[in-house]
Amino acid sequence: MFLHSVSKLSMQFNDKFSREDDNHTIGRSLILLQLDIMSSLEH
Repeated sequence: MFLHSVSKLSMQFNDKFSREDDNHTIGRSLILLQLDIMSSLEH
């Protein structure tokens, strides 16, 4: 459940940030951070 909430939040953030070019990299790094969290929790 926690991971689902995290990915939902990240998608919302990325959606918001990708609408502004300056903040697009922030959205991308949020997704990378989420992937880091997921892989570390799996191992």
